[in-house]
Amino acid sequence: MSTTVVKNAAWVVAWDRSEKRHVYKKDVDIAFSGSSVTHVGKGYAGPADKTIDGRDLMVMPGLVDIHSHPTSEPGNKGLLEELGSPRLGMSSLYEFMPIFRLPPEAATAATQVAISEMLKSGVTTYVDISAARPNWADEVAATGIRAVLAPAFRSASWSTGDGKTVAYHWDEPAGKKGLDAAVDLVKRANQHPSGRVSAMLAPSQLDTCTPELMRSARDAARDLGVPFQIHAAQSVVEFQEITRRHGKTPIEFLDSVGLLGPDLIIGHGIFLNDHPWIHWPGADDRSEEHTSELQSRFGISYAVF
Repeated sequence: MSTTVVKNAAWVVAWDRSEKRHVYKKDVDIAFSGSSVTHVGKGYAGPADKTIDGRDLMVMPGLVDIHSHPTSEPGNKGLLEELGSPRLGMSSLYEFMPIFRLPPEAATAATQVAISEMLKSGVTTYVDISAARPNWADEVAATGIRAVLAPAFRSASWSTGDGKTVAYHWDEPAGKKGLDAAVDLVKRANQHPSGRVSAMLAPSQLDTCTPELMRSARDAARDLGVPFQIHAAQSVVEFQEITRRHGKTPIEFLDSVGLLGPDLIIGHGIFLNDHPWIHWPGADDRSEEHTSELQSRFGISYAVF
């Protein structure tokens, strides 16, 4: 394999193994061959098939985008950033997003646009939460990025007919069918010949999945040894809906159904019970007591991304 050397990089974000953290280094050389970094430091004197002048550059690890919707968000740019429903907690999820929806046949082109923007911004690995489609893994692999496919599935859809209330339309068999298809896709993606495509399980939203579907997805993810992600605490509507159904905050409900753990990513996690829009009498979704409980049960600190 050929070796590339960046000489005299002005700044380098490097991993310090002894301190177990990233550190800044100035005016050093970086050499890499294939997928391995072989040198970080001054005075590299080894082989170099390609040399890059790094005096005006910062070299850093690739960024990881853990929550992305590349088949839809390119079509939402310039439309939904400041658009929300005043009577639905200023969210655009229920009234506007279903209208401004790219058609399924645009999925490939939209994904290519999104990936090009991510790569130009330093993202080299991303989680792709989208509806499954034929040749998904091949199309993503062809761009050169590392991808974690997360085929979406759920037990219900939502709609609003008046801009002030949200209706849920339940189809539990469809949710189970979607989970089965997602499990099959995860198995196939993890065997992709590129070596840059993997997958995770991602039931769509806390309020559109039955507890049974979420538990089944959690168990399947752990059996497969893959991560697990769900949208939760992403809107005022969802917070109110979950507390109405279950008498628990979204975070408490996640805990009650056994989803919290080191393998769970909470998508958004905005409306915890200390959010000023919620006016909840307590503020313990991320209290020291709750954090200590998670540390003792799972060996982790509680964090929402």
